[in-house]
Amino acid sequence: MTKEQQKEYLVSIIEGKEALVIPIRDENGAEIGTMRPITKSQLQAGDVIEKMTKWRNQYKAFFLSQFTATPARTRQWLEKAVLANPTQLLFLIYHGETLIGQYGFKDLDGESAFLDNLLRGERGGHPMLMKYAVSALAGWLFDAMQVSMVYGYTFANNAMALKLNRDVGFSCVEKYPLRKQVEGDEIKWVVGKAGEPSPDNHYYQKIVMTRGSRTVQAAKETYMDKTIEFENEVRKNIADLAADKQLIKQSWDWNIATARHHYTYNFSYLGRPIIQFPQDTMAMQEIVWKVRPDLIIETGIAHGGSLMLSAAMLALLDYCEAAGAGKTLDPKAGRRRVLGLDIDIRAHNRAAIEAHPMAHMIDMIQGSSVAPDIVAKVHEYAKGYKRILLCLDSNHTHAHVLAELEAYAPLVSKGSYCVVFDTSIEDGPEDMFPGRPWGKGDNPKTAVREYLKTHPEFEIDKSIPDKLLVTVAPDGYLKRVR
Repeated sequence: MTKEQQKEYLVSIIEGKEALVIPIRDENGAEIGTMRPITKSQLQAGDVIEKMTKWRNQYKAFFLSQFTATPARTRQWLEKAVLANPTQLLFLIYHGETLIGQYGFKDLDGESAFLDNLLRGERGGHPMLMKYAVSALAGWLFDAMQVSMVYGYTFANNAMALKLNRDVGFSCVEKYPLRKQVEGDEIKWVVGKAGEPSPDNHYYQKIVMTRGSRTVQAAKETYMDKTIEFENEVRKNIADLAADKQLIKQSWDWNIATARHHYTYNFSYLGRPIIQFPQDTMAMQEIVWKVRPDLIIETGIAHGGSLMLSAAMLALLDYCEAAGAGKTLDPKAGRRRVLGLDIDIRAHNRAAIEAHPMAHMIDMIQGSSVAPDIVAKVHEYAKGYKRILLCLDSNHTHAHVLAELEAYAPLVSKGSYCVVFDTSIEDGPEDMFPGRPWGKGDNPKTAVREYLKTHPEFEIDKSIPDKLLVTVAPDGYLKRVR
């Protein structure tokens, strides 16, 4: 991978256009945590900023610049130094959904990268989580970014840090003298030339690991390089699909042909008809797993199959988080919820939904989704939820969908999605929906186009329909990026 390709990829991650989660695995290959990059969308995440500030103050003696950090200063550093640098990523380290620490790299130059900012701020998780995090990031840089060397620095008197890095596979090379410089309440350690003495008897130890070194293989095995190879293959597959115009046409022709037979009516989820292409339901579960919402809002209930899909995925998130943390799970004690809206919840559908085992995770409101009182109820309901996903699938006219977007899209969290279904109406034949108030020029896709003109906080995630090929939502997967 060239230096420019590396930069382009890192920028797409920073801007939230490309998702990245690096699994942290122990020596047996078991996942014990994850590393997730900080993106621009997280600059307003007060809880994360507060924790990073606390950690910086708690361990300031291990930094070259030692000062009292504040949330404002931490946020400014992230915005001006980290996220503005196309050669740098800073990761948050999680055990399940518990934030444990941070680690990152900078100065990615095509051939090498500088590993930096390793901090364990919280207890919990695997006792060697940080060691395996170092291995995971080194393995990712070697395999995904194709560097030939990673390096870093630590204070020469920090025996614990030196041992951790040696265990991972780093070798100690030059020592650099440090000179203490006091500026008001701040202390700075100025790095001198390698080999020279330090007037303060304090040194900076450089550590290096190369692609061909003995324990690079261990780092690769820890991160499981075959996983990276597969992810790269999938990324290429999707790009090739998007470029195959003939296959796209064939897929669309199939979409039109099956619509005349009500093909989507053939499928159910947990026993309730879902009336969606299987491809779109697969995409939705991928989004839920990636976003990890605590609230999903859906306009349009019909038979309730989509509500069941959302509730089941939220229940799986609760289960996985409890299992990862070694906690007992009470299925009915979780806070995650699905809220469904429909102008007419028919009695037999309501009865079936309320009798379903997933009903404890589902609430329903009957009424027009664009009526002011219903909009007010939804906004009140959504208070206190941090990660919100939105699905629009009710009345498909331009005016109605645009009104739904204006009413509910602001609730969508940064990094999450507003999924607008049935944008495919715009691309179908004129006679595809006889007797319906929607059709060409008056449908969800025209509403999306109109909405995006004045809402740059949302962007169309084309990678989803590009890989699905068969979808009712081309240009309908809207990601909130700012």
